[in-house]
Amino acid sequence: MISTLYGFAMQLRNTAYDRGLLRARNAGVPVISVGNITAGGTGKTPVVEALIRRILAAGIRPAMVTRGYRRESRGLFVVSDGAGNLRGVRESGDEPYQVANKFPEVPVIADEKRIRGCRHAVQAFAPDLLLLDDAFQHRAVARDCDVVVLDAQVGLDGLCMLPKGRLREPLRNLARADLILLSRCADLEQGARLREALRSFTTAPVFSTRFTVSDFMRILPSGEDSRTTEDARCSAARVRGTRVLAFCGIGSPRSFERTLHDAGLDVTAQRAFPDHHWYSEADLHTLRDDADERGAEVLCTTEKDAMRLRALPATAVQKAVLYPRIALEFLEGESEFFGLLGRRTGMRTLS
Repeated sequence: MISTLYGFAMQLRNTAYDRGLLRARNAGVPVISVGNITAGGTGKTPVVEALIRRILAAGIRPAMVTRGYRRESRGLFVVSDGAGNLRGVRESGDEPYQVANKFPEVPVIADEKRIRGCRHAVQAFAPDLLLLDDAFQHRAVARDCDVVVLDAQVGLDGLCMLPKGRLREPLRNLARADLILLSRCADLEQGARLREALRSFTTAPVFSTRFTVSDFMRILPSGEDSRTTEDARCSAARVRGTRVLAFCGIGSPRSFERTLHDAGLDVTAQRAFPDHHWYSEADLHTLRDDADERGAEVLCTTEKDAMRLRALPATAVQKAVLYPRIALEFLEGESEFFGLLGRRTGMRTLS
């Protein structure tokens, strides 16, 4: 019953936008929205990072605007000014902090009112383009391209609306999408099957992708510099076979465990925390003791979780913690995808 009411409310709101009763406002520069239609982790953050790399390589100056879910600040908040000044992770939220930490030249703004955040970004930093994070359902900001990320491991069968299921809105609303990325595809055959199933809902081009581990980073234990530095990078080959206890607070913990197995780590056990969990020193002590009992050499977590660990004092990290850096890999059509993205935004150098 609640799922039915939720679906009705979402559709009523979408209809208001479709008929012009509610108006999407222009940000003043081209906007790319990256979002999803399901709750839980689809791998949206690695997609955003892949887009930023390509945009920067094309000589385009982007800024990112996000809600900043589970951040402790409120209202408009400048996570990074694009000049190396980065605010704390608790104020920023883990995802904005991760992007800002990785791309210090990119301004990152958190604001529940996205149009206000977009306009501030344009006025303060004069970017060529805005990346709007997690905004498929946030239609108050006009966008030039809607990129939707779908987890291929979830599929389409049996999906139902929140809170009973994972759908944020009905699948037929994928008709609004301009480009669809299938994440975590096992192979091209799986991607082709999902593409065919999606034709009942959308005519948007569909591209098959997967995530690969580019390398691992090590959070240094107590007594050393607790910041992640270049010296803390470990190649994937170097850590292969390492016995680890995994932990995470993300929307899709099973996908993280698969990532570690695929990278060749020996996962003794996995501990799942609530999504966007802020860790305490007691959590880290418990995980350390659990790892010691199981003979695990190190703890292993996601990059997003590692950002949240930065909110703890150095003394809390008493056992080495690894986290993988994830890269987006196209199984097909990478040039076509960026060509379409470039044409929709008027940024020809993306092609």
